[in-house]
Amino acid sequence: MSATFSTEPYKGTRDFYPDDLSKRNYIFNTWRKTLIHYGFEEYETSLLENANIYIAKSGEELGGSQLYNFYDKGERFVALRPEQTPSLARIVAARHRELKFPLRWFSIPNCFRYERPQKGRLREHWQVNVDIIGLDRGEAELELLSLIGNIFQSFGARSEHFKIMYNHRLLLDQWVEEVGLSDHKPLVYKILDDWFKKDDTQKAEIMGQTLNNDQIQLVLDLGNKKGEPWMTYQKLSENFAELKLLNDNLKLIHKNLDYEFTPCIVRGIAYYTGLVYEVFDKNPTNPRALLGGGRYDDLLDMFDKSTPA
Repeated sequence: MSATFSTEPYKGTRDFYPDDLSKRNYIFNTWRKTLIHYGFEEYETSLLENANIYIAKSGEELGGSQLYNFYDKGERFVALRPEQTPSLARIVAARHRELKFPLRWFSIPNCFRYERPQKGRLREHWQVNVDIIGLDRGEAELELLSLIGNIFQSFGARSEHFKIMYNHRLLLDQWVEEVGLSDHKPLVYKILDDWFKKDDTQKAEIMGQTLNNDQIQLVLDLGNKKGEPWMTYQKLSENFAELKLLNDNLKLIHKNLDYEFTPCIVRGIAYYTGLVYEVFDKNPTNPRALLGGGRYDDLLDMFDKSTPA
């Protein structure tokens, strides 16, 4: 008797019937058309990658529990890519002497993350990756945050539909040290990173297991942009010229779009070294970030190269 198999796809993946694929192609083609128009070039890398790259650079969650990894028949430690940026760093490092910088590259990879499938988040997904490599802080950040507005507008989105929020990881490091919370940095970062998913009571309960009441209030006031913690944060931000450049110019470039400087954008990936940003749907039924990224000047160091990115 022959075996009977399920018609369901592997858990956390999906099939694209013609109607679904036409919608996906529309999204991909809009990304591609917009990015090429603004001078970006498309590249592609293999779905399989050295697993140790992600373990070293993608952070504990993405490089650990969420990684699809295995040993192949040649005993090589391999992973299905959970993200594209480490592969980009590898191919740039491989031809570092031949390439003409700055690079403005993009790719539309499919990625795999072993996590619980939920609404809007499966184990396999596609995303557009857009990178500028070889420009120091300031100019590249302004270009990318402006480009983000252009990409969303290319789909017909307007300011009432989405908000672009940004922060600076080194600024957050300075603030944590300034207020005496350095010993609790992972907890503070986790609370801020999940800021829009919980109310203040839930945040206080989580922090109450480790922090005292005064420390809890510091974090809550910072996240809510209130009082002395927020004033201190703004004062420290004056140390970062790229933040002043963004604050002064984004509204001039896109007068009708909603940009916000906030301490509540952290991004969990370990390789970020400066500006970080996320885009949110203003519809409260969709609290997840639509887009995220940041500066990663040290990522090519693992390949013995040094290039701002």
